[in-house]
Amino acid sequence: MLGGPLTASTAKPARPTPRGQPDLESPFHNVVTLVDMGRREHFSKEQILDGALRAVVAHGRAVSVAQIGEAIGAPTGSIYHRFSSRDDLMAQLWLRSIRRFHQQLFQVADPALTPDDALVAMASKTVTYCRAHPDEALAMTLYSQERLLRVAPDHLRDDVIHINDQAFALMARLGALRFPALAHDPQLVLFIYTAVIGIAYGLLRQHIPAMSPIPTWLDTLVEGAARAALTVADTWVSLPLPDAVPPAKPGGVTT
Repeated sequence: MLGGPLTASTAKPARPTPRGQPDLESPFHNVVTLVDMGRREHFSKEQILDGALRAVVAHGRAVSVAQIGEAIGAPTGSIYHRFSSRDDLMAQLWLRSIRRFHQQLFQVADPALTPDDALVAMASKTVTYCRAHPDEALAMTLYSQERLLRVAPDHLRDDVIHINDQAFALMARLGALRFPALAHDPQLVLFIYTAVIGIAYGLLRQHIPAMSPIPTWLDTLVEGAARAALTVADTWVSLPLPDAVPPAKPGGVTT
């Protein structure tokens, strides 16, 4: 009968499916495929980076991909689906931690503030940020910029090279407003970086790797040190910065 059910004599013989290949004629093929796709996409890039951050806190900077997977309940295959290698994953964790820190610096550098107050606010934020986010502070110490350039995958090299561009541009702009006579001195940004971030980080570095509590008196010390450093530079307004100061170069803001 035309359009009738297939009988035993007219039904097509079953075609064996090679091992390891999907049966495209199976009514369950689409369901299985969707399940597999869902499994592969289950862990997002951000979830894996969050897991890497927790694993670094728990196991240190030598953390393995397996330990990162354990932190979020993910098989290593799910991690390698998102990141090409451990170096790729750890480099992106470092980049994310630096960007998050920079966002906080940009927010406190209020245009309504005087250049001095904006720069001191950035110095103070370095301390308060590391206290509030000790895990992110630890991640910022995973690499120096120079070392990361030696191990980072090629697709991340530009990100690593330019990670501090916005922060240095902000410091250069505020420095030029604070010291107009030195506005075109190529070493001004290095001095501002040292006064704002370098001094603060030097006082913090004993606490960050150990994740020990950062004392509250450190806030006052960093603020006073930043203001004093900026005042010292007033004597250089009519002079170039000392030749002993090395030329500014890109570098991890917290390394």
